[in-house]
This record gives sequence, structure tokens and C-alpha cells, in this order.
Amino acid sequence: SMPRCPDGPGCTGPGGTQFTPSRLYDFDSYTTRSYVKQAFLDMFPDRKHDVNEHVDPGEFGVESSESRYVCVFVFVVSMMSELQGIWSLGKLLCSVPSTAESWIHYEVPAWAPKSHIKQVHACTELDFVKLAVAGMDIKWKVLNFIFVLMPKVLIWAGMLLAGTIFLMETQGINHIV
Repeated sequence: SMPRCPDGPGCTGPGGTQFTPSRLYDFDSYTTRSYVKQAFLDMFPDRKHDVNEHVDPGEFGVESSESRYVCVFVFVVSMMSELQGIWSLGKLLCSVPSTAESWIHYEVPAWAPKSHIKQVHACTELDFVKLAVAGMDIKWKVLNFIFVLMPKVLIWAGMLLAGTIFLMETQGINHIV
């Protein structure tokens, strides 16, 4: 936290210098100030020492770790529904029999002729088509595992990691809560 800085643990910012309240900026200001410093260094390479001594871009970083933990918790909770979907797909792939079976059936009720049913109930041929989960050949299960389930898991994990890093390293996140 800021009261321990600049000499406490965790007081080094992304720019590699120590946090102090007077040197803490939002990300936009920090990047602009860093750009200006780099421009001076590029324009006056022979005065590198002077530029480094007199131009300080400051730092950006955590002001309240507790608010960041709350933000990360809310983010992780919002990602749980996608994890449940991935889990359901995995359970489906495991529970469906590994024999090739038809997932589509054509069912005409036996209580009357098809033409009468279509006329009375205003049905079409598609109304007699029924879909159901049935067996899946092992080759299709493996392909679904490799090309559907695993990419979903990797994308979910990548989003979780990227979102957590974003929330923990973005200075102005306190204003979002």
C-alpha cells in the first residue's frame, strides 16, 4: 500500500522506480510523460544524463490492493458461467455412448394418417423431425475434444489470466468499482 512507500516492499512500479505519492499518475499520463522523456533522449542523445536527471515520467500502479482483489473476485465469478458450459460439454462427451447412432428421427404419430395431421394441425414435414442426443463415434468424440473442448478451455484460461493481470496492473481501476 502507498503508506509504506517508497521504502517498503512492493513499492517498485512498472517503470522500475519507487512509488511515491507525488510521482503516481494514471496510465495515460504516465505513458505520455514516458513518451516525452524518450523523445528528449532521442533528440538529445549527448545530454542523456541531463534528461534522466531532470525528466521524471513517474509511475503508475496499485493504490488499493483490497479494491483490486474485489475486482478480480467479481471478474472470476463472471467467468464461472463459461466454465460451467465447458464442464457440461466435457460431461456430455464422456456420457454419450461411443457408438455411432442417429441424432435425427422422423416420427409420424400413429393415431391418424399423416395428411390428416398436417391439415388439422397446420404441420409441415419438419414438424415430424425430432432431434435427440444419441451415440457419437469415438473418432468424433476425439475431434470434438481436440477442436472444441480444448480450445474453449485454453481461451477461458487465457481470458482469466489476461483479465486478472489487467485488473491487477491497471492504475485507474479503483474508479470502476
